[in-house]
Amino acid sequence: MMSRRRGFLSLGMIVLMLALPWTAVADSGGRGNEDASEKVKIAAQKEEDQNRVEIEVEFENLTDYITYNYEITITRVDPDFVHKKFTGDFTTESEVYEYTITAYWTPDQEGPYTIHSSLIQYEGIVATGSSSFGWGDVANNSDPANAGISADPELSHYDTFGNDTLAENVFISIARVHTENGASYQIKWSFYEGDDVEQDNYILGETAANIQSRTFALSTFNTYLENNTNYTVAGWLYRVDSDGDGGQTNVEVALDTWTFTIGEEPELTIQPVISGCTDVNATNHDPDATEDDGSCIFPDSDGDGVYDHLEIDGCTNANATNYDADATDDDGSCIFLDSDGDGVYNHLEIAGCTDEEALNQDEDATDDDGSCTYPNPLQVELTANQTMGEVPLTVTFVAEISEGRSPYQISWEFGDGTFAEDLVIVDHTF
Repeated sequence: MMSRRRGFLSLGMIVLMLALPWTAVADSGGRGNEDASEKVKIAAQKEEDQNRVEIEVEFENLTDYITYNYEITITRVDPDFVHKKFTGDFTTESEVYEYTITAYWTPDQEGPYTIHSSLIQYEGIVATGSSSFGWGDVANNSDPANAGISADPELSHYDTFGNDTLAENVFISIARVHTENGASYQIKWSFYEGDDVEQDNYILGETAANIQSRTFALSTFNTYLENNTNYTVAGWLYRVDSDGDGGQTNVEVALDTWTFTIGEEPELTIQPVISGCTDVNATNHDPDATEDDGSCIFPDSDGDGVYDHLEIDGCTNANATNYDADATDDDGSCIFLDSDGDGVYNHLEIAGCTDEEALNQDEDATDDDGSCTYPNPLQVELTANQTMGEVPLTVTFVAEISEGRSPYQISWEFGDGTFAEDLVIVDHTF
């Protein structure tokens, strides 16, 4: 708000008063459109002759004079692993209800990719949007990460009981496939008797970190093998994420199993196939299913696009000193810096002229940057066509005003109880 400033000059009993007007700016709730809620639009395309993608995020239906934060993340097949993140903030101007962010990124492996964008106001998400784009050989690179189990030779029966040499020539491999570049993984395998896979009921097992595959001979298990008995090898793939406290947490990504029999293959073996949801985290998990049919349903209680069993609590605001890039749910633990102790966090500070007496005062500025400029001193020259004579005497007064800050407010006082307003030239009869 601009403050009043008054200057007083006199000629005899005449006083001319000039003042700067009081100006008020009112916040308008209307935005001139039918849908007043914020919206996010995303577009992505490969640049011509450039090995990168141009990402354009347009925020619409914004409120003027508001500072928004935004977060743009890019994921691949694994929706919980971020390949790239862009964050920042912007402040809307008067009667400008749109803002566009343009960013460029070169994908680090073949697609497809999904762009997720969130518009944040007062640390709360007010709008979200998502869009997908292909990159490279999309058709052959759209499968989720898995721990693939294979055998060489791959048979349903191995007649190796009592013959250790034959068992040494059968190799079982567990490999991580379709994993995300930049992520860390662990492979865990366990060997079971029968078809029931329970992590704590295994005969042998091992966990290996940051390896592509693990291969071992069937003879590894010779001591435990019995004739005409079924055995199962299970392989788990875990993604290793930071827990935000300097440690790590393992997130189960996939489970693969392979069952075989020690003994001679019968003439005809029919293995029943039961289709259903095989993921234990799903609400419709079928413990009897042997083949996943893609019907799994996972709860997402808070509707943020992250399944409940994959949620990670922490500070999700990138401006905080304890920002956790892996967190999906904000737990209110964010800590923000206020270096100058003015009650405005560093990331919300706006540099500009803060002096209300200056010509270029920025009402949104919180830190003065020394850029203030001021008007020259007010100059007023009063002239009259005559200063004496017989009554009644009519005198013409002229006020020549310059410098200072316009517009000017002019008040005339003639010393006889009469006044005049907003006139540069005035006639008065004494």
